[in-house]
Amino acid sequence: MLSQLYEGKKKEYGMKRLWLGTTDGIWYREQDRSEVRPVALAGKAVTQILDTGRGRVYATDGRRIWWSQDEWRHMNSAQLPGGRPVTALAISPHPPYPLFAGSLPAALFRSDDAGEVWYGVTGFDQTPGHETWTFPGASPHPRVNAIAFDARQSETLFVSVEVGGIIRSLDGGETWASCSDDVNRDAHFLATHPTASGVLYASMGFGAQQPGGVYRSVDHGVTWRYCFENLEPSYTRAIVLDPREQDTLYVVATPRQPPFWALPEGPRSVLWHGRRGGDEWTICASQLDQEPSRLITALALDPEARDTLYVATSDLAPALHAIGALGRPPGGPFPAPSTEPSANAPEIVRARFALRQRLARLDTEQAPRGGGTIWRVAASGTHRRICPAAPAILAMLWA
Repeated sequence: MLSQLYEGKKKEYGMKRLWLGTTDGIWYREQDRSEVRPVALAGKAVTQILDTGRGRVYATDGRRIWWSQDEWRHMNSAQLPGGRPVTALAISPHPPYPLFAGSLPAALFRSDDAGEVWYGVTGFDQTPGHETWTFPGASPHPRVNAIAFDARQSETLFVSVEVGGIIRSLDGGETWASCSDDVNRDAHFLATHPTASGVLYASMGFGAQQPGGVYRSVDHGVTWRYCFENLEPSYTRAIVLDPREQDTLYVVATPRQPPFWALPEGPRSVLWHGRRGGDEWTICASQLDQEPSRLITALALDPEARDTLYVATSDLAPALHAIGALGRPPGGPFPAPSTEPSANAPEIVRARFALRQRLARLDTEQAPRGGGTIWRVAASGTHRRICPAAPAILAMLWA
């Protein structure tokens, strides 16, 4: 269904614009031009952009959910109940196309009127084991990272909780249960197969006993197969399936988890290219920028060329401040650390201190909001810079 939607959108819109969610609002790039231009929500960090395929586009800045039907010239917005921070946003591909949003602390919300009114999905809060969900390190509050839907079973949906695992509902959200306790509970992002029912992939981190990397299920999460045996780096985050290539996917990975990204060596993020459902992997992009503080922050499939995608790299601190880090919600605030650890302190303590310092400076406007770059990357590894100057990029969408 997604491949059909993709081809339909290509005919309808010509795939002329790449929309960018940045640390300074929504920007866009024409397909045949290199420069990017601001269009809406200046000054807000737009962490996600969502296209319904039916004329309406959504975005969130972590505080509000915005939508427009005329390329962002006129906008409406809503908040989640209680003003909860928004950490994930998704729309069901099945009629009547309800919207779902996830938050920090981990909770799930639904809208049946195109985003104007939201209500809590109470069954999600009653998931067995809900009280054990947590977050590694500085905060006890888990977060919802992603929401995904089965290709054919309209009542089946999945939510990833960091750290709580993959949570599944088989009845449209009425009841929920964990389906990954024996796999890895440090769940990051999800990608369901666009046409095959029951097939989904999950990117995982290091906050569990099981290894990080990519996991695959072909039975709606009942059983999982580890796809990253003997592969490094394996702290995986952003993941995308290509509906035009059978069982092909891309995933971003780093050698270590976020606090260590603030150390002098930086994140060292790479882009893995997987074939045959994760049986074969190659690194198709690594260190696109020479600056060690740059991070791969967003992916978007090329609208014309197969085995090619657009990859955004951004300055580390502005990106993490916008999406939330160290257990803090999107946009912070990030209180400055009070005491510098000794030289003999564990490396993780020193790394967390360094990251908190950099994030706190953004709260007081003592550091620049940073920049982003867009690259066109082929699965073969060839790449070129196509957009040299933009704010830090958090999301990309062709529409």
